[in-house]
Parts: sequence; structure tokens; C-alpha cells
Amino acid sequence: VMRELMGDMSEVFDFGAEEKPSMFVASVEGSVGGAGVIAYPDFMDQAAGQLGGDFFILPSSVHEVLLLPDNGETSYRDLESMVREVNASEVLPEDKLSDNVYHYDSQDRVFELAEKFENRRQEREENNQERPSVLAELNHMRKESKQKDSREPSVPKKHHEETL
Repeated sequence: VMRELMGDMSEVFDFGAEEKPSMFVASVEGSVGGAGVIAYPDFMDQAAGQLGGDFFILPSSVHEVLLLPDNGETSYRDLESMVREVNASEVLPEDKLSDNVYHYDSQDRVFELAEKFENRRQEREENNQERPSVLAELNHMRKESKQKDSREPSVPKKHHEETL
């Protein structure tokens, strides 16, 4: 079914037999208005548990959404292209939900546009590269202190005795 719906975009996904499904369809019983499941309490966390962490949310229609694990191999831009293509050719205008792709960050528990997640991830990486860890800074300071101590000549200490 997915190969038929995605046409040329099907090569983005591996539809071979796997132990774990590569994609889930989320909906309600009867599938009418099922895309609303993403607003159910604890739905995102439960889905993250089933999918093994972060995942993309592809709005298939107002009746269902597709959940795809974010394994770092798929670009959200490719997914958006696929969603636009399927929406234009397969989804009735009254059933169209969105051409956007969303993302759930299971670590930070944030549901957002996939583009915003990507920007936030890149910003985090840049900040981590610019700012060394506190532990690394302390180790560096300790090494500098040891080097400074080894360069200073040692002076014998005199003992003074006082008599009463």
C-alpha cells in the first residue's frame, strides 16, 4: 500500500522484512478523524517507546498520520516532498491535513515542525563545539597549574623555634 501511495518516493524507505516496523499508522477505530490521536495525553511518549525514540509525524490525512522513526538517515525535506506529492495526487482536498512534516524529540519531549527541530539540533551542535565542557576546562586548568608549579624553583622552608 505504501509503495503504491508513494510512487517514486518509495525508494527512500526499506520495505523489506524487519523485526521492527519501519513505519506506523496512527488513527482511531473506524479511521474517521483519526489524526487527532497526536493530541491524546501521553500519545507521543507511548509512540516514542514503540518507535525506539525520536520520530517524524507525516500528516497522511485528517483520518490518520504516519509515524516514522528518526534514525538520522532520512531528511525531513525528502519527507515533505513525499507528503506534498501524495497530498496533491492521492488525498481528497477536504481530507488534506498539512504539507508539513513534524518531529517529536523524545529526549526533550518537544513536538514541533521538523524544520524547527533541525534548526534547534544544529544550534545545539554549534553551541557544544564553541563551548568546551566544564570538566574539560577544569582538567586544562589543573594541567596549567601543575606546569606552573614545576617551573617555579622550590625554596626550602626554615623552621623557627621559639623558647618560652
